[in-house]
Amino acid sequence: MEFSKFVSVCSIFVIMISLFQPIVGRESSERYQQSIAGISKPRKIILAKEASSEIVFSFCFLLIWNSVLGFEAYDELAHAHFAGFFFVAAMIAVFDGACLWEIRTELLNRKLLQDGEFCLGVITSQRKAGRHRNRSVVEYSFSDKSGRARVGSGTDLTRLYFENMPVPVFYDSDHPSRNIAGCCTRWRICAKDGFILEP
Repeated sequence: MEFSKFVSVCSIFVIMISLFQPIVGRESSERYQQSIAGISKPRKIILAKEASSEIVFSFCFLLIWNSVLGFEAYDELAHAHFAGFFFVAAMIAVFDGACLWEIRTELLNRKLLQDGEFCLGVITSQRKAGRHRNRSVVEYSFSDKSGRARVGSGTDLTRLYFENMPVPVFYDSDHPSRNIAGCCTRWRICAKDGFILEP
C-alpha cells in the first residue's frame, strides 16, 4: 500500500471523526428523578436527536472507509502484494470491530435505561481526554438497592457534568456492576406526555 494512499485514508478518517459533536442539554437532577419515578418499566427509549445525525455520519463514513480500503485490498491481492493485503484487511477488521463493539455497548445501555433500576449518583472525578482534550471522561459512585456502594465510569456526551455533581444512574439489579450514567449514553427516556428527558 502506497504511503500517499495511506495518508489519504487516514485524512478521511480524521475529518469524519471531527464532524461528531457532543449531545448537549440537561434536566435538573430533581426534575429528572421525579419524572423517572412516574414511569413504569419497561420505559420508552428513543435516540437523542443529535445521535441520529451522528449515526448517519458514522454509516456514511463506514461505507466510504470499507469501500476505499476494500478496493485497496483487492488491488494489493491482484498484484500479489500479500503483506499490503493483510495490512489493509487488518485495518478494516480493527475499525469494523470497534464499530460493532460500540453498537453492542449502546444496545446494552438501552436495556439498562429500559428495564434497569434508577438512582442518583455523584460524579467523583472528571477529566479531559483525547488528542485535543475535547472528551470528558467521568467516574461516578452510587448506592444500589441493598445500600452497597458501586462505581462506574464513561464518556460524558453532554460535557456538562463535573466533580461532585449529582448524575442519574441506571443499573442491573442482579449485576449492579453493569451500570451507565444517563449522560454517558446516546439513548433518552421518553415521558408519558412525550417529553424527552435529558440527563
